[in-house]
Amino acid sequence: MQSEIGIWTVGEEQPIRLDRTLIEKEIDLENWAEAQPSLLSEGLTIVARQLHVEGGFLDLLAINPKGDWVIIELKRGRLYRDAFAQAIDYAACIKSMKSTKLQESIELGLEKNKLTNPDGVLESVEYLLENEEERKTSIIIAGVGVESGMQRVVEFLSDYKIPIRIVSFDTFENSENSQLLVREVFEEEALEIPETKTKSKSKSIEEVGEIAEAEGLGEAYWRLINASKDAGLFCRPYIHTVMVAPPSHKNRCLIYINPRKGKGIMIQHVAETFANFYSDFTVQDIETTLGPSETYAITKSDWESQTKKITDFLEELPTDADRHNKRLEYNTALLKYANSRTKLHEEIAPTPRAYRGVRIDGGCGLNYLVRKHDTSVLLWIDRGKEWADFNDAVYRYLLNKKEQIESDFGGTLEWTSSEKNRSRKISTTLELGGWEDQEKWPLIIKETVEKMIQFESAIRPHLVKAIEEIAQ
Repeated sequence: MQSEIGIWTVGEEQPIRLDRTLIEKEIDLENWAEAQPSLLSEGLTIVARQLHVEGGFLDLLAINPKGDWVIIELKRGRLYRDAFAQAIDYAACIKSMKSTKLQESIELGLEKNKLTNPDGVLESVEYLLENEEERKTSIIIAGVGVESGMQRVVEFLSDYKIPIRIVSFDTFENSENSQLLVREVFEEEALEIPETKTKSKSKSIEEVGEIAEAEGLGEAYWRLINASKDAGLFCRPYIHTVMVAPPSHKNRCLIYINPRKGKGIMIQHVAETFANFYSDFTVQDIETTLGPSETYAITKSDWESQTKKITDFLEELPTDADRHNKRLEYNTALLKYANSRTKLHEEIAPTPRAYRGVRIDGGCGLNYLVRKHDTSVLLWIDRGKEWADFNDAVYRYLLNKKEQIESDFGGTLEWTSSEKNRSRKISTTLELGGWEDQEKWPLIIKETVEKMIQFESAIRPHLVKAIEEIAQ
């Protein structure tokens, strides 16, 4: 089932193979998975750790964007077939637990294990338990290496609609004494959901829309649905949610749209899935536009701006080769001119991606963004999931210097901060045209690059000081 994994560094001399290291403890995997659930699967919300059930202590319990409970079994070493039996037993325990008992157990675990965002976890758990008509479970088993023959078990169980994902990790040590984590995923493709089949207990897209309309957000809902369909994506209702998926992999969630009574429309995009299926975009590109892959609400007070952000992004998804080639041609011309005026982006190669940028100290990036009919230059502040306070501190430092920065820049800037997202953004947009306005490219490129030069000059000195002071 699994071939040997080897990693080499390639330099000017001969390749050097990296040494394999050991993941010493099962708890290491637990910590990593809790901090970064996308290591196991995209869009997971971890809701419990070492959860006590009738069959023992479940390593991790999560909820995926479809509203399934995900049983996560972790092993410090090689995965053997007995791991299946243990995981299936835990899945049976979760499926048979009364809702009140399951919620109580999760609440007790939150107090003990101090998971991040406990209020958000409880809200997700309460909503799912209140609205589930049939409790659905899936299984993830993770370890270091996989026993030969496990593939047969996965294939067999998939015939009985038991979704199982196997994740195998390896760690390697480089010359700088840091570790590289390598992941290999095994998943039966037969689990794909046919386009023509929808679970009878799920609401239709129209019925889900009625929930949004009752909240006064019908227009926002239908803009999102129609923009998704216009982009060639597949919209599938799932209980009270619409999952937006790539047309070729209808069980992989790009966005989920979940209208809730009294909450607005809950949205989660999965940046990693977008990046997997649309090579024009990196995870950073997507999070720069849409924010981190965290659940947030579209409400009546902000629905137009929040909806436009998503629909504009969907409009930029590459649906044909012409768009791909034209954006590559534009970015090539942009960087050629930019490199004649500044060294800021000289190490970057042109690609068809909407974003072209360079990261600087503190997890901040100076980016060009090109859309169909406008361009932007921006500073993106996001050091990572565990650095929300750092991101906010850097942003607030710069905000306190706003008057000076905008004076040096020679104009007003857009300052974007939201309690819903950990990231922060400072930007300016040029309405001269974009990649589709080819006849205007020389003017657009010249003005965009000059704005970037002004922008960097105005903001970098303050940014460097902010990072230095906050890091102390």
